[in-house]
Amino acid sequence: MKINTVTRWKHRLRRMIQQGAPDLGAGALTVQSAQALTERHDPTDLLPYIDFEDGYVVRDDGTRPQIGFILQFQPVMVAGKDMEQQIESVITRAPADTVIQFAAHSAPAIEDRVGAWMTRRMRYNREPVLKELVQRRTRHMMRAAGGVSLLPNERLYPREVQYFVSFTLTYRGDPEHAGEIRSWRLEADEFRASVIGTFQSMGLGPVLLEEAAVRRLLRRLANPQMIPGELDDRHDPRTPFRSSVFERRTRLRVEPTGVLGFSDPDREAAVVPVTVDGYPDMLRLYMTGELLGDVLSPSDRIAPAYWLHTTIHKPDPEAARDAISMRLGLISKQCMSDSEWYKGMMPHLFQRRNDTQRLLNQTRGRYCPVRMWTGINLITEPERAASDADYVTALWRKAGYRASRERYISLPVWLGSLPWGYNPAMDLPTGGLQRAQMVSSLNGACAAICQGDWGGNGPVIKATRRTIPTCTPTGCSWSRAGARWRASTSSTAPPATTSR
Repeated sequence: MKINTVTRWKHRLRRMIQQGAPDLGAGALTVQSAQALTERHDPTDLLPYIDFEDGYVVRDDGTRPQIGFILQFQPVMVAGKDMEQQIESVITRAPADTVIQFAAHSAPAIEDRVGAWMTRRMRYNREPVLKELVQRRTRHMMRAAGGVSLLPNERLYPREVQYFVSFTLTYRGDPEHAGEIRSWRLEADEFRASVIGTFQSMGLGPVLLEEAAVRRLLRRLANPQMIPGELDDRHDPRTPFRSSVFERRTRLRVEPTGVLGFSDPDREAAVVPVTVDGYPDMLRLYMTGELLGDVLSPSDRIAPAYWLHTTIHKPDPEAARDAISMRLGLISKQCMSDSEWYKGMMPHLFQRRNDTQRLLNQTRGRYCPVRMWTGINLITEPERAASDADYVTALWRKAGYRASRERYISLPVWLGSLPWGYNPAMDLPTGGLQRAQMVSSLNGACAAICQGDWGGNGPVIKATRRTIPTCTPTGCSWSRAGARWRASTSSTAPPATTSR
């Protein structure tokens, strides 16, 4: 029997009414490919890192060598317009094909902070009752960080929230020319020094992470199911940098729902990537603080641990402007009609034309074109994965951000969200991830993650303009011309922040 168009549409309508909207589920080819990769290959093979040399992470994008560095900084409570301009200047000064990532890492790694508090309380304590009180409070905080809420019937856990900004610099010269490589390294050193100076002028207290601290961060991101203290104890510093990221006992799998499962013989955790689909119509830097929760609400907070990031890629400015001009020409050709009926039927074309023209005008002046995307990796229990993702998307919707949970490309999105893990060649406007959006450098600066809740005052350290800050797993130090000051984690430390 021949089926005509009307009958075919009736069958489709009947299936939609009876079974709901079609869901690819486990049948999606991207999910099947991710499952095959994680089941048959070592997850270390998916990482782009090569080594750590002379204070830089070495990697490549498939065709060109790259190096990267990362700074840890103290967040501000409210970011102003002057900070927007200073972050924008960092983006503008960056060389072409540079990837910048602002991130906030919330983790139950409160051992150092609680241990420092306990040490200070027990140092001159001679009262047995007070000693017992300090020990009980310490055990209570550590137990709460492991998953037991501080308050009944509420999800309130102590979290250590740290803020980072990482840079990936791309070498565009001849890889066989030693002189060009040395010149590029000198330019990278100068750019890193200028970035540190800019962040110091903003009062963020930047600290350059050394290899040990970088390993510590990457290992916590790649093994979220393990207790941070236990994970640090299992690390062997003699292991090659690339092989040290994933613990040997860690198993990575991709669920049919897109959830990433991390497990070992003792524990398991779920990582749910959520990405922003649309930003507010008017984006200012202080608005990114609402991604962590409603500032005025005592309960609207992200309870599970997370890795929140905004990744900014600065392409070649001239090539990006040419691409925007070409896109504007194609859209303008579709908007040549003066018919009111056509404008009413296709309003999105005219809105897109106006937005593209505005972006082109901005990038022709003091700003440069960049591509950026924002996302969060929620680290939670497997049974709470869906509910936590829905809560975060609803929380961001109230703040003006449209976000959605990644179901079909969760593995490449998670890999791209890691420090130095983003590859612009895998995120094209018409292929690949298709998550980054072309905006001006000012818009990219306004999406930076640099705001947080107050967590107390840290140790006071005298430093001058000529000091060079570095960071290790045991503390931060500032060195200058033979003099050295150290701030160890065993000194006085601010209390850990809590997350609902």
